[in-house]
Amino acid sequence: MRRRLSKQDKEYNKRLRENKKLAKKALKDTFKIKPAPGLKFLYKVSAGQLVKSSSCKAILLESTDTSCIVYVTSCEKNKEDSYYLGRHRWAPLTEVEVLG
Repeated sequence: MRRRLSKQDKEYNKRLRENKKLAKKALKDTFKIKPAPGLKFLYKVSAGQLVKSSSCKAILLESTDTSCIVYVTSCEKNKEDSYYLGRHRWAPLTEVEVLG
């Protein structure tokens, strides 16, 4: 024997369907990030290449999902400060220009 749905159950099921539809649409319409023209994201550059960010030149040593290890060779911002030179971790979504 089939159970009769009350008016309250029908409204609940209707809202539930609407929420599921909205959630599916939100998962499909995700934001896709792109680098600026002429630049690449750091995680797409192969290891050992010389790259230039907005202020520093560096060599990419290793790339993982969460960070990229680079060796900074020169920095234009602070020429006297040696802090920026050497081994650092940069974000994989850093926009860089590949020099060689």
